[in-house]
Amino acid sequence: MKLILKRLRTVCELYENQLQMLLSTEEQLMSLLLDMQQWATDDQLRALFRDFHDETEQQVPRIRALVTANATEADVDAKPIRCKVMAALSAETEDMMADAADPVIRDMALIAGAQRIKHYEIAVYGTVRNFARLIGKHEDAEMLERVLQEEKEADRILTAIAERINAQAPESVPRRKLDTTSGVGKLSDM
Repeated sequence: MKLILKRLRTVCELYENQLQMLLSTEEQLMSLLLDMQQWATDDQLRALFRDFHDETEQQVPRIRALVTANATEADVDAKPIRCKVMAALSAETEDMMADAADPVIRDMALIAGAQRIKHYEIAVYGTVRNFARLIGKHEDAEMLERVLQEEKEADRILTAIAERINAQAPESVPRRKLDTTSGVGKLSDM
């Protein structure tokens, strides 16, 4: 619960606020990606998290520059506003890592956590880009659109890796097939 409420009265103020929160999101993600890289057992996944970290490291100064350039009030500085959603997504990903006993399951959980984060980033970048367009910040909107496309591509790559890794998962329940020999169409163990 917030102790001090900030009364956002204009789209410009909301845009500034969301940029500051986006900066926090990316800064938190940089730290988490280092952990995810260590936790991953699949070489391709580990390399992907390293690439994501490098990409995020390049995004942070761009977002910080937008925060600084759009600070309109004297008391607004280029500091991030803590993103609670990213903190929760990070904690959830860390919990899944602690719970995963099998390396393949851990990699699957890492991908699940990473995709949750990417989907959140896609939503936020799209929204903030739209705010920039609305207030006539077209250069900001173009930069935010580029980052949005990077996030969508990252999600696409995660999906491709997930399809390969998921096929390697140990099963706790035997696969079932449809028994059509009796004409009834009941399930039976393979």
